[in-house]
Amino acid sequence: MSKSVTQYDLTHTLSPNLDKQFIYRILEYLKTKNLYSNEELNIQIIKIIQKTNMVDVLADLAKSSTVKPEFLPSPESLKQKRDAVVKQMNDYKTSLAPIVKLFEDQTLIKSLASEKKLNIEYLSQRHNIPKDSADQLLLSSRFSYDCGSYTAAIDSLNIYKQLQPEPSGQNFLSAQWGKLACEISRRNWDSAFKDLSILKDAIDNTTFPQPAILLSQRTWFIHWSLFVFFNLEPANTNSNSNPNSNGRVQMINMIFQDENYLNTVQTTCPHILRYLALCIITTRRKKTVVEGVDKEYYFGKT
Repeated sequence: MSKSVTQYDLTHTLSPNLDKQFIYRILEYLKTKNLYSNEELNIQIIKIIQKTNMVDVLADLAKSSTVKPEFLPSPESLKQKRDAVVKQMNDYKTSLAPIVKLFEDQTLIKSLASEKKLNIEYLSQRHNIPKDSADQLLLSSRFSYDCGSYTAAIDSLNIYKQLQPEPSGQNFLSAQWGKLACEISRRNWDSAFKDLSILKDAIDNTTFPQPAILLSQRTWFIHWSLFVFFNLEPANTNSNSNPNSNGRVQMINMIFQDENYLNTVQTTCPHILRYLALCIITTRRKKTVVEGVDKEYYFGKT
């Protein structure tokens, strides 16, 4: 394919701020567009999947791909990895059984929460829950996500989040990033939008040791948000539809009209302007946004 076409593909530009599984799905999508050879894309897909626990996906790729053997894992290594994944999954299931069983009693959990006793210290003293259960929940959720077991990951994350004293801070942020990743991977866009809003509040209300970390969090947020904003059902401009269903309007509200996120776009990812411009053109927010652009002289600065 000529460079005049592929030069507009932003996959390489976006990838540093995306999860591995997001990149995998983008590459699968590119295979339908005939921009690159399937062998070239399959090589990159295999490299990405090898960094996850999605052993069955990797095995299917190895069987069906026309990629040269040197790029493929051996059957022996696949079996070893599958055995290791199954063992680790069972280990997490065993270690987390006490806290999972406890959270099945929602009457008790609600009572503990109302009394502000829903924390790992109290649970370990009064309900014999191992003190490392919170850490294990977070580790197991990441492991399940890497396996492509998104429901299992969400179950662990929901318990972990309930153990956090406030909906902010590094621990809550880690869980919320994980929850958003799961909902995006499940293509559950309504839930992903809710998680996106929760994550934005958590980022903005967390104190980071360095400004660069906050800037990085906002940069990742903007990139991940693209999956949500452009997959929410577009609102019919001739009706009074729920504005939350219009992802493009929400992108304007969350990013373009928030000075902190607008500054992030300007500083770390001006390529996001392509998506913002599309949102502006295809919604009835032109006047408001143009006024903001004029005020900030934004396009002139980039």
